[in-house]
Amino acid sequence: MLLAWDDKYSVGNYLIDEQHKKLFELANMAGNMIGKQTDPAEIKKMLAALFEYMKTHFRDEETYM
Repeated sequence: MLLAWDDKYSVGNYLIDEQHKKLFELANMAGNMIGKQTDPAEIKKMLAALFEYMKTHFRDEETYM
């Protein structure tokens, strides 16, 4: 595991905190692919999913703030 969620990162909003946890999970999945003999197409697919989720998260975070 590259990144580990800790409650000290909580912003006190359930939706945003859950999204942050998911971002940690996706970033770890992508990070674990790098350095292994993972097909570059799979890495690209994983990173695309991460970036799509980030767009959703940032939209929600802007609404919250």
